[in-house]
Amino acid sequence: MWAKVIKNDARIEIKYLPDIYPSGDERVVVRELLGVELKPGQLPSEAKAVVCNVETLKNITLAIEKKKPVIDKDITVGGRIRGAENGKVLFDVPIGTLARDLIEQIGKAIEPYGEFVIGGAFTGMRGNKNSPITKTSGGLTLAMPFFNEERHLGLLFCECGGGEQRSSA
Repeated sequence: MWAKVIKNDARIEIKYLPDIYPSGDERVVVRELLGVELKPGQLPSEAKAVVCNVETLKNITLAIEKKKPVIDKDITVGGRIRGAENGKVLFDVPIGTLARDLIEQIGKAIEPYGEFVIGGAFTGMRGNKNSPITKTSGGLTLAMPFFNEERHLGLLFCECGGGEQRSSA
């Protein structure tokens, strides 16, 4: 459906990313597709671009055509979960579903494991087995256990603040 509409509108151009994972970062998408390097804090609109993920487009369509509110999410689940070691996508997960219920739906946690990360790899938030899926959740990762290290370690924090709330682990 979208392809027909876009093909018939000369103002819209479809571009494809190279085979890389942009970590959900719209700045990477703008750089890779348009060759524009946004400065820290700049939004894609500075490059005359709008970056919209597929799930958002799906939800816009459902809202318009079916009058459906956002009551569920497509969630990527991975990490130390039997059956999701290489990642698994669950479609239409009801908002409010608990992390433990997603894990049980797929298989079971692989012991030992570390923290529950709700969201993406870089900007995800620390959660636990009772963390609910929200309308902004994109994934659930059950991480490796933290290693015991006596030496001081350096931490990198990105512009979005990802990592600060997780650095006390």
